[in-house]
Amino acid sequence: MLTCTVFLILANAFVTTIAVSGSTEEEIVQIFQGLKAESKEYKEKLINLENKILSQNEYILDQDKRIKSLENIIKSQKSDLIPQRDGEQHDNQSLERILDERIKKDAMNSVHRSLTTSPVAFQAFLSHDTFHIAKHQVIMFDSVVTNIGGGYHSRHGLFTAPKAGVYIFSSSLLVQPNSGIEGQIMKNGRNIQGVLANSRIHKDYVQGSGTAVVQLGIGDEVWVETTEWTHDAALRMDDYTSFMGCLIFEL
Repeated sequence: MLTCTVFLILANAFVTTIAVSGSTEEEIVQIFQGLKAESKEYKEKLINLENKILSQNEYILDQDKRIKSLENIIKSQKSDLIPQRDGEQHDNQSLERILDERIKKDAMNSVHRSLTTSPVAFQAFLSHDTFHIAKHQVIMFDSVVTNIGGGYHSRHGLFTAPKAGVYIFSSSLLVQPNSGIEGQIMKNGRNIQGVLANSRIHKDYVQGSGTAVVQLGIGDEVWVETTEWTHDAALRMDDYTSFMGCLIFEL
């Protein structure tokens, strides 16, 4: 269509030129050849332009397909995040509103947890040397360094969990020379970690330690008690003989 239009324009220009100038036959032939060359050049330019337009149209169609595909994927993902009840349908606006409300709710819950969660941690040790230790004797670490959350009770050596969660506990025992003690970190009367210190061979102070990670419910109790010992076994005072623990995370 564009080619025909250009040809008519050039032909009209050719006739007009002949009529005005009164040119000879030779001049007319030259003019005609010039117009023919220009027509060929314009035709090539128009063909290139048409090819570019076709290419752009194909690109636009391809992009439209991709956009529709992405829209379907997003719609599918939204449907997975927000399950529909029987007979219930969500348009894009309602899906976005529901997702916004869910995000805000999750953010509020996160802030609430951060405001209401408080740490639990304690550390205590013996304030004096302890002699005449018996089997299954609870070791009372009476000098309290830290007791955040109030879970540790120095009068009877028990830690009572104020929160449900995963805790870590550690105990160290330092025995006097020529004696030995085997202890256990206990949970509600059950052994969870052994602690052994034996100086009968070394004839010197010997320290043993043990660490346990354990899940506790509210009110569960943890302590350290002896399970085996030697005659006249004795524990050294200060932070050489200690008991500590803290809440890692709540459940």
